[in-house]
Amino acid sequence: MSASQLSREAEPSLAQLSSSKSEPQQQRATWPPCQIPMDVSAPSDFVSNFDEWMRAQRARAPARARTVCPRWEQRVRDLMKSPQVKAEHEAYLRELGVEEDLEEALPPVIPGTDCFNPVLEKFWLPLARYVLFAGYSRLEYTELPDSTAVLLVNARVRDTICWSVPTLSVLRYMIESAPEGRILDVGAGTGYWSALLAGLGADVVAVDDFSWWQDRPEFMARWGEAIRGKPAPPGAESSGSRNGTPGGDGAETAGADAGGSEAGGEHDGSSQMRPFYFDVRSEDAANYIESGKAGDRALLFSWPAGVMHSVECYTGETIFFIGEDPDGATDHMQNHESFRETWTAVHRSGMPCWLFKHDEFVVYKRTSSLS
Repeated sequence: MSASQLSREAEPSLAQLSSSKSEPQQQRATWPPCQIPMDVSAPSDFVSNFDEWMRAQRARAPARARTVCPRWEQRVRDLMKSPQVKAEHEAYLRELGVEEDLEEALPPVIPGTDCFNPVLEKFWLPLARYVLFAGYSRLEYTELPDSTAVLLVNARVRDTICWSVPTLSVLRYMIESAPEGRILDVGAGTGYWSALLAGLGADVVAVDDFSWWQDRPEFMARWGEAIRGKPAPPGAESSGSRNGTPGGDGAETAGADAGGSEAGGEHDGSSQMRPFYFDVRSEDAANYIESGKAGDRALLFSWPAGVMHSVECYTGETIFFIGEDPDGATDHMQNHESFRETWTAVHRSGMPCWLFKHDEFVVYKRTSSLS
């Protein structure tokens, strides 16, 4: 029996998943699971998919649409109808294998959702089809009147659910490559990746020190109580390192146009509790690894920022990296000179990317373990 078949047989039933570790935290949350707020400063109106987002944006802020030269707008629309552009888009989706995720139609693993991977199925794939995404963003598209709404949904999903987009092929590759399917999700953020991995049968531990929330005081003030149910100190200072999902990269600056200011002021939504999708332990990754608790697990870094130094304490043999290249926005193994001789990339593949991002999935093995 193949490793792939074994991982599929290990996938728990929906009934088993309904009593998973992620459920207690999910029950505490008043923020709908895997939905994004129309306004992050007062999260009360939520949407569950890309099409809802676009309809709501057009309905509530029609005046926001920029005036565009009709000739240029028509030129862009003609470009989007080009057979070549459509062919590039379809080839990109085939290369990623994301259509297979839909064909398999696994049951949901996150309580309150209606599909296995809402980030991919409800947001990323509809967005990719809307702009005919082909692994890069056509700058011409930003001249269309609704482009602001499209860019906003990119930032909103990243900031509130997860920064990278899982696929079944990547999730299963991790489980098959990790020692007996054991994985430590380093800087797990909301635990979205951990929940999907566990849903496919992986033995997952997730840790995060949540300093990435402290880098954004406006997020801490409104969502901090979701971290172990404790209120966040107003204007919390950054701890100097960030585990897990990085804070915003500037794409969220148009939030006022989407329905309010991004920071400042008291709102009814301040008591909303942002959901977690897995039991994420509030611990510093380096301390956890140094204590020897991760030696028999593969490490997972998804969009890491300021946390790759924890590899120095790791005694295991397998690391999964998801993020941009060494010159990109994420931390990277290759940016640490001491890692270059110790670790060897043994697998590399493309990932679904948000607009203007360039993610890849890389598997590293300890060089001394390779024959």
